Amino acid sequence: MNRTKKKRPLQNKFTSPSASGTEPTAGKTGAGTCLVVHAFLKRGRAGSRAPHARLEEAVGLARAIHLDVIHSEALGVSGFRSSTLIGSGAVDRLKGLIAGYEIDVVVVDGTLSPIQQRNLERAWKC
Repeated sequence: MNRTKKKRPLQNKFTSPSASGTEPTAGKTGAGTCLVVHAFLKRGRAGSRAPHARLEEAVGLARAIHLDVIHSEALGVSGFRSSTLIGSGAVDRLKGLIAGYEIDVVVVDGTLSPIQQRNLERAWKC
């Protein structure tokens, strides 16, 4: 007997249930608006890629999945924060950009711990 599971379409905050289950939310042109951030140490390692080159790669990847990149920024930090990766001033400044441009998604080019991700999601509400 052939038992195949009926696949349900994936849903995220950019799609809403509809008759077919796959139509994007009305008013959206693609997956959503996006802000891309690359945090780097000001005193980086010799031989590592240039921060702006890494930022451009992250922007290209975001566009490849049909995100509308509204703003991108390379943030030089003196040290990574265990709570948010970047400093509180940068978190607050980006919060203003996110609210002002009604950003749906923030892409952070780098590794975030679960705590850092949670804290940034709470601060930025996205």
